Amino acid sequence: MEQITIRLEADTLEAIEAEADDAGQTRSDYIRDVIGSRHESAADVDALEDEIDDLEGEVERVENEREELLQEASRLRGRLDEKDETVAAKQAHIESLESTLYERKEIVERANERGVFGRIRAALGSGGEEDADDYE
Repeated sequence: MEQITIRLEADTLEAIEAEADDAGQTRSDYIRDVIGSRHESAADVDALEDEIDDLEGEVERVENEREELLQEASRLRGRLDEKDETVAAKQAHIESLESTLYERKEIVERANERGVFGRIRAALGSGGEEDADDYE
């Protein structure tokens, strides 16, 4: 091990001695550990930078996935709107058919009330007008 000499301000030396005491080391051992740890810190920084790069990539992937999901949701919303319009059109058509059916039922009921069908049946059956009166 090589020996070196460094000059420090008094307050810096006091801080180093206090830190060495807190760590349970001699001043020389503590300074060696501090100097030696500079390589560990650089390695930690490199590892953290790699982790940051990975996380940024993950964020970009999640943002892209989110955008795709939003587009899919929009497409599905459009399809749902189309289906709602189809249902509304079918419902309107059903209501129209029900209205027509109701009108035709009324026509048939009025015809039955007037005896038209009875007269037709009588005319087809016996050909006589007297039988027609039986159906009125």
